[in-house]
Amino acid sequence: MPDGEWKKEKKMGICECCKRELRLTRRHLIPRTYHKNKKIRKLYTLDFLQKNIIMVCRPCHDQIHILFTKKELVYQYNTIYNIVNHKDIIKWISFISKKNIDFKPK
Repeated sequence: MPDGEWKKEKKMGICECCKRELRLTRRHLIPRTYHKNKKIRKLYTLDFLQKNIIMVCRPCHDQIHILFTKKELVYQYNTIYNIVNHKDIIKWISFISKKNIDFKPK
């Protein structure tokens, strides 16, 4: 789906972090600000960087950015496995998975 279509219509689905069913956002596993970085481009193709995304709900997406710097996301937490197995994300998932989908964390 082209980016423009995605922005117009956020789909309902299962969040890859908390496993709740609600509207999802795209999250690049390697932040887009690093896609043109020469060191990163030696490691990954642009096609890989653009397609290497996860589908997460807005609360989980925001929590990922709260917990990790962009540099940490590039070098340590660039897979869904590494993200969901981090101790603070495990705590977050335990917390948010019990909440109603209308719950908005502050």
